[in-house]
Amino acid sequence: MKLKEKLWISCTMAMFSYLLLGQTSYAEYGTTTATRIQREEHSESISVHTENSTTQTTESSTHIGVGVPSINISIPNIVIDKETLSKIDVQRRNALASYKATYSKTEDGHFQEHGYLARIKKGKKWGIVGTDGQLTMDPTYKILIPKENGVLYVGNKKKELSYVDGNNNPVTYEKKSEDALIPFKEKGLYGFKDSKGHIVIKPVYKRIVTEFSEGIAFVITAGGHQIAINTEGTEIFNAPYEVVMPFQYGVAEYRRSVNTFKGSTFLSSIISNIIYDTETDRFNSYTPVYNGIKRGYLNHEGEIVIDSKNDVVYPMTPYGTIVQNNGLTSFITADGQVLIPPGHYTVGSIHITDGYLVLRDDFSKKYGVFELIYGKQVVPFLYDDIQLLGQNRFIAKHNYATYLVDSTNGRLIATLPVNQKAVPFDDGEYTWIFMGSSNFAIIDSEGHIVFRDSDITDAGPFKHGYSPVKKNKKWGVIDTKGTWIIEPQYDDVEIL
Repeated sequence: MKLKEKLWISCTMAMFSYLLLGQTSYAEYGTTTATRIQREEHSESISVHTENSTTQTTESSTHIGVGVPSINISIPNIVIDKETLSKIDVQRRNALASYKATYSKTEDGHFQEHGYLARIKKGKKWGIVGTDGQLTMDPTYKILIPKENGVLYVGNKKKELSYVDGNNNPVTYEKKSEDALIPFKEKGLYGFKDSKGHIVIKPVYKRIVTEFSEGIAFVITAGGHQIAINTEGTEIFNAPYEVVMPFQYGVAEYRRSVNTFKGSTFLSSIISNIIYDTETDRFNSYTPVYNGIKRGYLNHEGEIVIDSKNDVVYPMTPYGTIVQNNGLTSFITADGQVLIPPGHYTVGSIHITDGYLVLRDDFSKKYGVFELIYGKQVVPFLYDDIQLLGQNRFIAKHNYATYLVDSTNGRLIATLPVNQKAVPFDDGEYTWIFMGSSNFAIIDSEGHIVFRDSDITDAGPFKHGYSPVKKNKKWGVIDTKGTWIIEPQYDDVEIL
């Protein structure tokens, strides 16, 4: 997997660059008002080559740069402690609390707890390597999809997939349903059963539009009306929209078609299967939105909290969403409150886990950072470019210099070479910095170099302390100290 692809995936997972594809990019009369989120630096094409000489060193407490210039930044350090977070959760139950629960569930029961480190590829087939660096499953399958709790969905044809563990032993697997209500069909009509197979809602619906989420499902009645129901089958509200999505963060997305091409109406067909067999990233499960479709959001009572009549409405996050209208950009919470007031901004990027949003001031053409708990600006409009990395860090360019910066207060941590880039942090305090397709080094969140290897030509984020790394045209796995856990020998590696 090339560096460009890994950076794209990583930024997509953590930095919300998927909004470029996910946002509704046409205004009411076909005028494009959307702003590009991922700039050239983040999607630069990188040529990969391997040099003949090898230089490998391990360093402790070596700093990237010295002589950090003084930049006048007068912004208070905002620290959100656990007590404050708990209060925020009460105030914004459907947003931040839901996000924290989702995030913690995803982190529980990861594959390394079951002894499986990575899925590896040789030729066209995938296998599994254990945490000891040894194969637990030979490269056997063309399709190998990680599920959860050590379960894999495998096979060589899409219609012949089965569930196994990392040792290739058959296992049973049941898809978890948030509200434990499972759709079923009887005599041409749909209803819902519980996990034990007992009928909870009789089969009276012509179609199920969405599964239950946050206690609400959308269905089509026998008479052809689209409605929202609760877990007892009681109608909550009418939902006369062309497309509705499951509730998340306290709201449900609705979509409608608009006139775009010389007055004609265009609505792309969006088909979603309510029984999913493929895992998607928890912050990247958005159905693509095409030309001529606008999005808005409904609350649990069916009230519109963010109207699709706005020029641009971005996908919802745990904190809220970006709304652009009449040339102004704002950030609105899931309950319709204005977190960041409308202003003349260009959207940069957003980091979901850290809760930061990068905006560019359209007058000064400089970038700054907002935190998304209170909507406060924590870094002023100072930099020529900002790349959020996670772990409360970002890389910034200012007057032809590049810095590693603390997102919480704007503190300059280290100077970097002008063309230095970085792989975003994942779930730990280590990541890679690099220049072009060489000079790879592991750094910690304080900018100290831990390890270098000039022959490494590609690397991915550290996940649970391990990173996929390419050397001599093959992939292996390295830990945060630079120790090879799996020597480079595979055509592709993905940390589980």
